[in-house]
Amino acid sequence: MWATTDTKHCGPARAYLQKALDLGSTNPTVVRLAAIENIVGVKEASGNITQIAEIVASVPDSFLVISGDDALTTAVMAVGGRGVISVVSNEAPAEMAQIVELCESGDFAAARKLFTWLLPLCQVNFVETNPIPVKAAMAAMGLMEETYRLPLVPPSPAAREKILRVLQHLHFLGAAARA
Repeated sequence: MWATTDTKHCGPARAYLQKALDLGSTNPTVVRLAAIENIVGVKEASGNITQIAEIVASVPDSFLVISGDDALTTAVMAVGGRGVISVVSNEAPAEMAQIVELCESGDFAAARKLFTWLLPLCQVNFVETNPIPVKAAMAAMGLMEETYRLPLVPPSPAAREKILRVLQHLHFLGAAARA
């Protein structure tokens, strides 16, 4: 295995481990893990939809392939994925749950519409190192106190402005925003 920070697919703050593949892009390690009774699934955050689709096609239906990237949830579920381990659900849990439910029911048009609306939040959550933007957003929404422990620090003024602009656009600010 090798570790990388893939700035093209994952952003500079998202490091992941990727098994060097020798059998096309189907990950033989995941296929072997799927055969182990007490392993029920995998969080897939490679950003490679072809690889994800091949993994889904190569494992038993009972083995869960879960999106690890909010921005790819609809696409992952379209190829057989079964949900998401989500960052955006901290700020918009009902909306992310609805996207997953719409995908599960096969209503990908409605899921895409809701996802497209929520996409700016998916993007701004990584304007700086995660979870800094999420903490700032949740504090601005009145969901928590804005506190950071080192090595995390508050977002830069420019990043904070972007975060607030997205929250305002989505109507996630103000007393009636989440009622």
